[in-house]
Amino acid sequence: MALSKEMQERIKLAVCLKKSLVEYYRQREKMFKPILLSKYFKSKKIKEESKENNAIDWFIHYYRFRDGDSMIDLFIKENRNRLLPLEIAVLEGWKKSFIGIFEVKAVNEDTVRLYNLIDEAEYTVTSNMGRQGLKGFRSGEFVITRLVLLDNLYLLSGVTLRYPSDARTVLEEEALKIVKSHFPASLGKKQEKWAKAWKIQKELRKKFIAYFGDEITVVPGRNLQKTIQRFLTHCNEKEKSKLSESEKAKYASLELNFQMTDELIEADTVGVIFDIREGFNLYTNFKLFMEPFQNPVLIKDEEYKETILGYLWSGSISPLPFNKMVERYPENARKVFASLLNF
Repeated sequence: MALSKEMQERIKLAVCLKKSLVEYYRQREKMFKPILLSKYFKSKKIKEESKENNAIDWFIHYYRFRDGDSMIDLFIKENRNRLLPLEIAVLEGWKKSFIGIFEVKAVNEDTVRLYNLIDEAEYTVTSNMGRQGLKGFRSGEFVITRLVLLDNLYLLSGVTLRYPSDARTVLEEEALKIVKSHFPASLGKKQEKWAKAWKIQKELRKKFIAYFGDEITVVPGRNLQKTIQRFLTHCNEKEKSKLSESEKAKYASLELNFQMTDELIEADTVGVIFDIREGFNLYTNFKLFMEPFQNPVLIKDEEYKETILGYLWSGSISPLPFNKMVERYPENARKVFASLLNF
C-alpha cells in the first residue's frame, strides 16, 4: 500500500506535533521525570536511552494526573491559541494510544499489517520515518510497540522491540501482563466494546441492588436457580415495559435460562456478590464464611474456621469475599484474622 500525498503531508504534521510534545516534556523534565522514575522504572536510574525514550512516550500518551489530564491535555491547553483545529484533532486522537504485542502479517511498500495478540485485531501501520522506519520488519516476526491513530492508519510510537517468530508462547504470557497493567487502554479496537460491556454490567448491578437490597445476598443452594431466574425475569420485564407493543411481540417467547452446577445446587448456602469491578460471583457455604465476620466469637468453631481457610487456600477464589468482609466489619475482621493466624 503506497501512501497518498495527503497522508504523507498528514504524517509530516504528526512528526512536528510529536517533536513539540517531546520538547514540552524536556522543558518541564524536572517536574515530570520523578513520575517516570517512580511509576515507570520504579528506580532512581535510567540506564538505556531506548528505555528512556519509551518511558517518555508512555508518559506523553498514557500517564494521567490526579485530575485525569494527560500531558497532551496540558500541551493543548497551553498552546490552544497557536494550534490549528486539525492539529488539536490529531492530538486528541493520540490520547487513545495503546501498547500491544503484534505479529507481522505483511510488509508492504509504505505500511505493515500487524495482528495484535491482545485484542486479536489487525492494524495497518506506517512510520513517521517513512519506509526507513519499516525497514527492519519481517513477516512472521513479533514486535512490541505503541500505536497512535492518524486518520485511517496507525503510526508507530516510541521504540519498537522485535522478537523472532518462535517467541509466540513467551509473548502471549507477556500480553497478559500488558492487559493487567494497561487495562483498558491495551484493548485497542476492543476498547469501545469493553466500555459498552462495562456500562451494561454497571446498570445490571444497580438493578441487582435495587432488587435484593444489597450487592450481597445469601440463598440456599436448592433455591439459587429459581432466585436468579426471578431476578433476570424481573429485569427483562422491566426492559420490555419500555418497548412498544409491536416490539414486545418480538420478545414474547424469549426465555432466560440460568444454569447451575451440582456443587452450587447441593450447597447449604450460596453467596451472590455483584461487585462493581469483578462482576457477578457465586460462593458456596457463604453463610458459614460470613457469620464469623459478623460475630467473631464463632471463629472458635472448627466448621467456621475450616470454611474460611478453605476460601483462603482456594486457587479459584479471588480476595473479593475477604475484601467485602473487611469493608463491612473492619474490627471484627481483624479479630477473625488474628484468631486464624494465632496472633
